Amino acid sequence: MESLVAALQAWVDTATDDDTTAVCATLHVAHRLKGYQGADGRWPDKLDLRTGRPVGEARTLAPLALLRRLDALQNTVEFQEACALAEAAGDFGPAIE
Repeated sequence: MESLVAALQAWVDTATDDDTTAVCATLHVAHRLKGYQGADGRWPDKLDLRTGRPVGEARTLAPLALLRRLDALQNTVEFQEACALAEAAGDFGPAIE
């Protein structure tokens, strides 16, 4: 998940006013991630990139920074609930930084 989030963050960096493809595609992934968030505020640590299904039982807070960034970029609160749930989980380790 950390690698996926890092790749999406880097892709968002390539967006321009004339070409927002990266942001739109990242938003699509972020919406999918909302569905994978558990009641504990964490997301699956690994996803099968072919199927999009979680793999294993490990959980992470890695998507939090990406969701915060997308809300800030759009000046919205679209991911506010997901972020609040993750923030309540605490334990902000290297996956968030």
